[in-house]
Amino acid sequence: LCCDYRLLADSPETFLGFPEVHLGLIPGFGGCVRLPLLVGLRSALSLICTGKKLNSLSAYKMGCADERVPSLVLEKRALALAQEIVKGEQPVHPKNSYKDRHPYSSFMGLMFKPVICFLAQKKILKKTKGFYPAPLKALEVIKKTYNFFDFQRRGTVVFKKSWKKKLEIEKQAFVELCQTPESQNLVRLWMIGNQVKKVKTSFQKTDFKTQGPLFYDSKIKRVGIVGAGTMGSSIAYLFARRGFEVRLVDHKAQSLCLALKQAKTLMEKEREKGEMDAYQLKQKISNLSVSDNFWGFSTLDLVIEALPEKKKLKAGLIDQISNKMNPRSLFASNSSSLSIVELARHSLYPENFFGLHFFNPAHKMPLVELCWTEEQQRRFFSPVQNLIRGLNKIPLFVQDSPGFVVNRLLARYLNEVLLMFEQGCEIQFIDHCYRKFGMPLGPFELMDKIGLDICVEVISHLIEAGVQFKTVQCLTNLVEILGQGEKSGAGFYIYGKKKLLNRKTEHLKRASSQVLFSDKEIIRRGVYGMACEGKNLLEKNIVLSEEQIDLAMVLAVGFPAFLGGPMCYAKSCALFS
Repeated sequence: LCCDYRLLADSPETFLGFPEVHLGLIPGFGGCVRLPLLVGLRSALSLICTGKKLNSLSAYKMGCADERVPSLVLEKRALALAQEIVKGEQPVHPKNSYKDRHPYSSFMGLMFKPVICFLAQKKILKKTKGFYPAPLKALEVIKKTYNFFDFQRRGTVVFKKSWKKKLEIEKQAFVELCQTPESQNLVRLWMIGNQVKKVKTSFQKTDFKTQGPLFYDSKIKRVGIVGAGTMGSSIAYLFARRGFEVRLVDHKAQSLCLALKQAKTLMEKEREKGEMDAYQLKQKISNLSVSDNFWGFSTLDLVIEALPEKKKLKAGLIDQISNKMNPRSLFASNSSSLSIVELARHSLYPENFFGLHFFNPAHKMPLVELCWTEEQQRRFFSPVQNLIRGLNKIPLFVQDSPGFVVNRLLARYLNEVLLMFEQGCEIQFIDHCYRKFGMPLGPFELMDKIGLDICVEVISHLIEAGVQFKTVQCLTNLVEILGQGEKSGAGFYIYGKKKLLNRKTEHLKRASSQVLFSDKEIIRRGVYGMACEGKNLLEKNIVLSEEQIDLAMVLAVGFPAFLGGPMCYAKSCALFS
């Protein structure tokens, strides 16, 4: 922003943005002061207060750059432009500010600054619910420092004095935010994410070079997905979008057609946003092929099963698939609650079978749980790590355990909430308490969103596997009485033009039970349940650290990031004591 000229490469990997608000901070070094003068008040507020990224085309149209050139000639064009400036063919100080490009709009922006700032504040509060102070602080700084006439006074004594004062306002705001617990928690989570991405091993601090040659060291290029349901379709789109050759298999032709249609629709939306051109669109779509049989599976590098969480169904198909696979190919299960070791017994090549659990929707959720043995880790760590990087995902290394980490903690949380409901606490009050706490959805809204049938299935699998949960009586007939959730139009709520409480929920309460809970007690029980389960996993060495549990729950479940995660929050509130 301090430069007189800015050039952008037209590569799809080129993005511009101000991500500081995601760390609970604001852009420093004049970022909040300079950007409004370059792109205008409304665009600057949109960029700084949301932290969103712009691709090169959108950034160029907004005025963030003076030229957009092919990436291959970017450096050559930059040198040529510098020579033009030296020769006097281009001005040293170009008229490229928002005021120069849109004099009328910028003047109107100054006149309506109070209105624009008011509307921006309204949007920020709607999105953040007041939990994150950084966007509001950024708005406050821009409101104090934005002045339409700054570029007319450039170089004058008045300009220098006012500019110094504005930078001081920004600096003071930045220092204040650095000391807030919200910023400290967000920075901590960001650092944990970076550490997890760079991890070289999961449970043993060994040097792979001393272990001899890896059994599997080739690059993963061709991937097979078995199951074209919601999860399988999402995973197939993710791999195709990232440049992998994908074969999606399902016995239902309707499911395959729907998966192809969804993938094409999502890619066309990306093309409309400028994230890919027409040629790239055709190329990405051609990466995805479908079939109703396992023909060609011997040529694949990796096969992922994304079947429903039914043990018999998975076991039977794993046996069939492994018969068609290359003995050197890797085989992964997207199971979220079943034991990977037990499923591996049904494969012809159990030594190549591991857990690779994506979260729905796979192309949006940044976390993936990786479950493998120490021997597998030694043999094919490198290609799988490169695969995760290629998908731009954050890996969470876990040992085989029912529900792994996220589903284990989530199931405990939902089980605790259902217990409170059985004891007489109102559904809407519980949901209100957790939304007020900072969760994106209340627990009953979340169960409806996931599907009550899936929730019951996962909790039942965990109990069968020996996980100690308190007994919830209503679990056995939950789906029969209420429905499957949002997808069936009824669950804890009725989904029509308006979302209404399902009156059938009254039949699930214990008649003799009527316990009154305060909002603090409701939050304490749910979060304490998650934290206790996390502590159990750490004691059994299922996951490496508390920090990784916090990161996983924030990324996969939506636990309030400004609170640092369930383990961090439990410690700060002394829940364990």
